[in-house]
Amino acid sequence: MAESVVFDRVADVYDRTRALPDELERAQRDLLVDHLAGRRTLEVGVGTGRVARPLAAAGIEVVGIDLSIEMLRNCVGEVPVAVADGTRLPIGTGAVEAVVACHVLHLVPDWQAVLDEAARVLAPDGIVLAVRGGWGEHRRRIVGWFWDHVGARRSAVGADTIDQVVDHVRAAGWRTDALPVLSTSRELDVARYVGGLADGVYSATWSLDESTRRAAAAAAGERAADAWPDGVVTDVQEVRWWRLQPP
Repeated sequence: MAESVVFDRVADVYDRTRALPDELERAQRDLLVDHLAGRRTLEVGVGTGRVARPLAAAGIEVVGIDLSIEMLRNCVGEVPVAVADGTRLPIGTGAVEAVVACHVLHLVPDWQAVLDEAARVLAPDGIVLAVRGGWGEHRRRIVGWFWDHVGARRSAVGADTIDQVVDHVRAAGWRTDALPVLSTSRELDVARYVGGLADGVYSATWSLDESTRRAAAAAAGERAADAWPDGVVTDVQEVRWWRLQPP
């Protein structure tokens, strides 16, 4: 089985390249706080604390685990964290009342085990808040052009879609509720985004050697330049969290 994806190599640029627009970031924080208030919370795949740090600042009692020590350095002092594997949580049964899984289940081959462990560590009536993440339409087009040049499409290491996760837990008797969609428009700097693909900022490109990655990015950049000569395009970014509750 493939190994979980570890983000040590992009720890210094992760927040800058994955940050949500301020308006969407605040809306996400408020949505999560509404569901996590009064709950001891564990974030699996906490990374730099991009989600956990705002929650802690809002008064949520949150701890985090991640495989990447370099990512975790960004949380130290703001959120209690530990280097640990989401498929083998170093936490007692029933120790928390909520588990957060943000942009992580697609990075873990045995993502079902992460959900099993989440169910184990949850107290009665505990919840999992999960999101797969997503790109705006135009970023998806650029990524499509990138993989067109490679001549293959890379599937996720773990769960390919949030629907796959939802279907899995429903079959196990979990309650599933889609939370309201959060969305905003943002200006996409096309050259900057293509440059991130060329530099290997995004984990989907890490299976490629550098020459292949840069050639694919150049090809995508040419098509993007034809589509958007001004070099900037308005993208709509949407975020949909799911509230999942074990039986």
